Amino acid sequence: MNPTWYVLAQSALYLLPMAYIAIVIITFSMWAIQGNHPYKPAELDNDKHVYYPYRHTLKFRFFLTITLLGLLCGLIPLFIGLMAKTLFELNPWIVGGSVAVIGLVIVIAAISRPLKPQIECIIVDATYLTIRRREKEDERYRSSTYKHYIRQTQHQSFRLVFDGYDEKDEEVYLPWLCPRERVMVAEDLGCLRKNGVLPTWKNYYKPGQQQQRQAQAQASVQQFAAEQEALVNDPVKYDAHLRGILSSMSITDRNVVIGLTSKGENLLAIKECRERTGVGLKYAKDLVENYMTFPDLRKYKTRIYMRDLTIPEIENLLREYGELYTDETGPIITKTDNVSGTFWNYIEFSQKTGRASNALFWDYLNILLWMTQGTKCLFGYAVSDKKNLMPVISFPKADDPLGETCVGVMYKSYFNFVVPDHTVTWGNNVATDFDPEEYISSVVDEDVSGIV
Repeated sequence: MNPTWYVLAQSALYLLPMAYIAIVIITFSMWAIQGNHPYKPAELDNDKHVYYPYRHTLKFRFFLTITLLGLLCGLIPLFIGLMAKTLFELNPWIVGGSVAVIGLVIVIAAISRPLKPQIECIIVDATYLTIRRREKEDERYRSSTYKHYIRQTQHQSFRLVFDGYDEKDEEVYLPWLCPRERVMVAEDLGCLRKNGVLPTWKNYYKPGQQQQRQAQAQASVQQFAAEQEALVNDPVKYDAHLRGILSSMSITDRNVVIGLTSKGENLLAIKECRERTGVGLKYAKDLVENYMTFPDLRKYKTRIYMRDLTIPEIENLLREYGELYTDETGPIITKTDNVSGTFWNYIEFSQKTGRASNALFWDYLNILLWMTQGTKCLFGYAVSDKKNLMPVISFPKADDPLGETCVGVMYKSYFNFVVPDHTVTWGNNVATDFDPEEYISSVVDEDVSGIV
């Protein structure tokens, strides 16, 4: 009869591998279950949805430790030891023991780290998707720039797609959230974009409804894309849409964007416009370039006409405006002349000045205001040989309570420009049959036909 210790040893040779296989199965089963069910349920309010990441329990960490120990300190060292003896005739105990020690260090390093996600929660409200991280600043993405989501596998390849600043899609990953909640976050954003409100998830976990919602979400994405394409391709509706966005901006927000364009920082202006309006990249770009950026007067023939002011008087006023003669780029005014047969004289701007386009525009309006010291009857007029560049007409308005102000027509719109703080107020569209000469005549109370 075999001794007891021998029977136990023989039994262990069969029972330990079977026990290890059972532990591995339990570990992966627990991981799969925790990956598909949230550890803490989401807080779903009417105006804000909060999603919490799942956390591994102490029981799961125990089984994970046993699995890693068996793999890194048992199976792999045994395999490497046998290979070392067979191929290189090395001592399998030394090689296998060394590998086991390394595996033990790896296990201790892995398990000693708390298996807690670095994300505290994900918040979706009426304006932003916010990813709140531990000991770091929140990541915020405006919900209106959300486009769609991509889900290639259940766990690793889920990502949200947003409209990026550089005309490239910006992808945002949602790690540690279970797959169901990832889809819920994506559908929150889709519902906000379409309806302006968050959805209710009362019946979300009912069987069979998830596939139906995903199909509806995909159809919604396609419909939204078609609607946006139709809007952009209709000039009249697109212009009205952009003007609606512009009119909804506060004066403060508009001043910030216009202040950036006045410095030539159009990329920052577009970024700021997106942040303050919540519109996509194309809308912000068209808003800034067509409604909040001033014309490049280097492409225009630009004049300021003055009534009842002689050419010597004009030149004296220009000398007092010393910036014209101290600027490193050279003089801005290239011509002073009179309009034959009238009481009007004018000054003409250089089209080849080295000054930046925005700086030239400020000088144009500043000089217009400066000339009011000599006469109250004057106007600025800029016209280009290119058919697609509309004329710019401006008049000083000394009685404006905001300060030194020019009013006029620019980019087919009436505008009000306050020089000190770059404030622009846009009015209604100019009529298609707009007549610049008639408009100027009505302001200066004199027929200016042939002057401009």
